[in-house]
Amino acid sequence: MIRTLRLLLLIFALSGGSGGLFAADAFAVQDGVDHARLLGNLDRVAFERGQRIYRNLCVNCHGADGKTPSLPIARAFGVGPFKFGSDPFRMYQTLTKGNGLMGAQSWMTPVERYDVIHYIREAFMRPLFPGFQAIDKEYLSRFPETVVAVAGSKKSEKNRRDFGGALSSQLRVNRSDGSVSDHPSILSIRVSDSMTIAYDLHRMQQAAMWSDGFLDLSQTQHERPRGEFVPTIDGDLQEGLQQFGWLYHGMPRSGRESLSASQLLAPRGPLPEHLMDYHGFYVSGDRFVLSYRIHNREILEMPNGEPDINGVTHSFRVGPGTSDISLLVGQGIGDGSHATVGGLLTFDALELSGQSGEADGTVAMSSTGMQNALSSPDGDWVAGSARGTTEGIQWKVDSKQRLILQIPPSDQSREFQVTRSSGNGSASFFSFVGFLRIQELRDEDVSSVLKFTQGGISRWGGEIATKVLKGNKGGAYEKDEITLPEPNPWNAWMRTAALDFFEDGRMAVSTHGGDVWVVSDLESADPRWKRFAAGLYEPFGLKVIRDQIYVTCKDRIVRLHDFNDDHEADFYESFYADWDVSMFFHAFNFDLQVDGDGNLYYAKSGQYTDFRLPGAVIKVSSDGKTSEVVATGFR
Repeated sequence: MIRTLRLLLLIFALSGGSGGLFAADAFAVQDGVDHARLLGNLDRVAFERGQRIYRNLCVNCHGADGKTPSLPIARAFGVGPFKFGSDPFRMYQTLTKGNGLMGAQSWMTPVERYDVIHYIREAFMRPLFPGFQAIDKEYLSRFPETVVAVAGSKKSEKNRRDFGGALSSQLRVNRSDGSVSDHPSILSIRVSDSMTIAYDLHRMQQAAMWSDGFLDLSQTQHERPRGEFVPTIDGDLQEGLQQFGWLYHGMPRSGRESLSASQLLAPRGPLPEHLMDYHGFYVSGDRFVLSYRIHNREILEMPNGEPDINGVTHSFRVGPGTSDISLLVGQGIGDGSHATVGGLLTFDALELSGQSGEADGTVAMSSTGMQNALSSPDGDWVAGSARGTTEGIQWKVDSKQRLILQIPPSDQSREFQVTRSSGNGSASFFSFVGFLRIQELRDEDVSSVLKFTQGGISRWGGEIATKVLKGNKGGAYEKDEITLPEPNPWNAWMRTAALDFFEDGRMAVSTHGGDVWVVSDLESADPRWKRFAAGLYEPFGLKVIRDQIYVTCKDRIVRLHDFNDDHEADFYESFYADWDVSMFFHAFNFDLQVDGDGNLYYAKSGQYTDFRLPGAVIKVSSDGKTSEVVATGFR
């Protein structure tokens, strides 16, 4: 797809002045990489892998003979000395962290970095470079034992609760310009150890994306007995990556009727189903796949963080349909002090080719500045690229500097990935382009997200045994107390909220913090607790129907599915979406009951809960498609 020539100007610019062994303090790296092992394993196979990377990625700047670079400012690797060090580890550090004019190339795996370094050393430096430093036992002995770095929240990890990688909640976003946005129905997903995306489930649009943390829950029910406040962001908003999600057009509902502005802007409930219908999400290990429908086209989306390039890759499976759909991938972040330029960058010509065109072989970009010679950004930039079955898919950069991916109607499903990133200056932009190129060089197929919808390996392992404390006999009644699994490996707060029983006598229990547990062996002295689901939105009602668990959450009724019989939920289905979700902390949805026809009932509490109905009992049809008010006026 990507045919890069001059665009990779700065990649692998391992250039400079001093050589020889590096200083002793440079060995004290704690990045979780076993450098001595990787260097000791370099062989002919590694040489061939590095040769492939170099010839496809680096030769355009650094030349093919080690003597004459293709570009004057690039390093010829057979000529020394090197400014930032010529031994393997120093070269690795330059690739990883960047130096001088070169941006960090940390999107390459450690193996790939050492492969290309091995090729450069053996092909150019060994025969040509004076003072070539061999890799021997003495050199390898200078590395310390590997220390694995731990990534996570800026706060102490000691008492952080594990919500299973995703949490449904409210969210208040405080932005750098002073604006505040409230979102009553959010799914926050850890897309990497250091990156989080919050999806607005009422719009299927990103509410926020941030790094270096998860959610600040310190003033909420997750940390405080009462918890009157809503979650906020614990981390740094990623500039340039705040705009992402589906765009909606006035699709007719009936006859010539078009969508009204009030329908699009209703703040406390989901969009009409003909525009968007959220189905739920699948869990497979640490991957989350969102399932929904946009303009009557079924979509699966799996986000995966790319922190090394300050970006995200979204894997999509888009179903057939007669509607064209549009995805907003990013928007220029200029402050008005510089002219913002946007368009499509073709990899062959390295020029902005226009405002719209085929997705294959192009990058859509918006920047506050542009270098004349290379059409590369010299200010803030945001960019996106698509790969996979992209035939007919078009990029458009509109007058608002929005990067929009337009997907045409199709009679069959298509699978593709969208990678988006942002940064400042050409060095970081070339790193992004290099990442895209490496994706192709690895011969990685665009993996079908379907394989992540069948259930994955157990995330929470076995059961936790507790005790039964027998009550006194002989009174008016007897009470036995089942102790709770506290402490537990996930620091889950066991404030029980609702319960029901399976036909075989097992018990399902939900907690205020969002867990569902299944308790077995209730007749024994040592009942066993198994964590079945996590991250639910205040599940205050629970019902087991035909051995399947339904829970009443603040924004919807969720039906939980276990596909692979490992006693953990693999699909959190949105069985029924509440039409009005409040930001007020005291606005709860309570209880869950079922009648003989399979209709479900829950209660919406009083003041501030519903802007039309204070204190109501809601009846939901057995298929979750419709609802009606049974009674009102409750406190």
